Amino acid sequence: MSLENIPNVASPAPPKPSPLWLKFDFLRPEWVFLILAVVAGLFIALVNPPFQSPDEVAHFARVYQLSEGTLIAQKNQTQIGGWLPQGIYEAPLPFQKITQLELPTVYKMLKQPFATEPRHFVEFMHTALYSPVAYGPAVIGVWSGRMLGLSALGQLYASRIATLLGWLLIVFFAIRAMPVFKWVMVMIALMPMTVFLSASTSADAMTNALALLTTALILNSALAQKGPVCAREWLTLVAACLLLALAKQLYFPIAALTFLTPTARFGSRQRKTMFCLGVIGAALAANLIWLVLVRDTVTVEPWAHPHDQTIFIFSHPFQYAALLWHMLDWSQTYLIWFVGTFGELNVYLPPWIWPTYLAALLTAAFLDQGHGRPLKSRERWLIIAVCAVTVLLIVTSQYICYTSVAAKMIRGLQGRYVIPLAVAGLLVFYNRKTKAPGQTFNLLVIAYCALVLVITGHTLVDRYYQ
Repeated sequence: MSLENIPNVASPAPPKPSPLWLKFDFLRPEWVFLILAVVAGLFIALVNPPFQSPDEVAHFARVYQLSEGTLIAQKNQTQIGGWLPQGIYEAPLPFQKITQLELPTVYKMLKQPFATEPRHFVEFMHTALYSPVAYGPAVIGVWSGRMLGLSALGQLYASRIATLLGWLLIVFFAIRAMPVFKWVMVMIALMPMTVFLSASTSADAMTNALALLTTALILNSALAQKGPVCAREWLTLVAACLLLALAKQLYFPIAALTFLTPTARFGSRQRKTMFCLGVIGAALAANLIWLVLVRDTVTVEPWAHPHDQTIFIFSHPFQYAALLWHMLDWSQTYLIWFVGTFGELNVYLPPWIWPTYLAALLTAAFLDQGHGRPLKSRERWLIIAVCAVTVLLIVTSQYICYTSVAAKMIRGLQGRYVIPLAVAGLLVFYNRKTKAPGQTFNLLVIAYCALVLVITGHTLVDRYYQ
């Protein structure tokens, strides 16, 4: 057949490229987190007035002390803290109990030379016990700022940004390592209180980041990995649990989640028990070693008597249990603080945010599957037990160290203390039956988190810059 006799058949038109907004399969959870957290975190770090984060004066003083190479806090008669330069001593004074931020004051203090002499004793008993792990990025920020000749206020902002960058890096890899619940972890990481803390000098930023990373590594080992547990995997889990325990001592029970790892990966129940107890033991040993090092700087509130409080708990267990039950009357307040309350717990988000955020988290926990095996009933009970024991340790520590004997309520409890446990706690709702509707679910999570972060920024601006 000649070429002239071949019928002229039109070739099919090439498919039209999909609109960009339909390609959200490529927008991975960790990148969504990074983009939103960078924008919101930098905005909050710069807009939030100096020393208007929880205990930021004490955190900053401890960070500066560590940046000079002093690992253990100092004593001055009955006070615990450190001898710090005049610039650090004076920096918080203009920002005590502010209602509106005066920008000329900020500009003036940013330009001031850093006064290194004379030195003053600055008391920070509540942060003196924190190890350098809790402040690693902040210490780098302050040291770098001092080397660059920044003022004390400039060093504060440098420590905020350094803390934010460290938090971003750790949480990014935590989300990437999660086999399931990636979007749940994104929502916890982008929660207003979490981002607000990460944009400050608070030790809570590193604690939250390390808790998320530890949880992710444990779940990856327990739900996704197959084959025998290798030495690298074991050492990684030990290192993560050890760092978390050093960041904040009372979260070491999270290491017990390693018992979620299937026995088949160890070859025998005995090897699994030795492995898991080894991880828990490493975290507990790090805890005890640090407490021994700082034993001479441990102090409590004047009205608290730890010895008497401990005796009271053991001699009146039912009365103490009734007190714990009574604290549930404050549950709504703790939940509001958990989602986000700023300043000295006096800057509130719109009242609809906290219930909708909690509802969104629960919905995501039911729908967000990922790639992991199902959980067994006894494994869910293990998760509940670990979270309950950790909360009990936190509550009891506040009762012993910050509350008077036989008091009717426990002082010092904060909703933000539960953030490190949030992902693990929500895991009890994880199931393989209910599935999220793909891109729609992802888009809703992204849109909701972005909206809440915009409102968070507006709340801070409206509060301090009217």
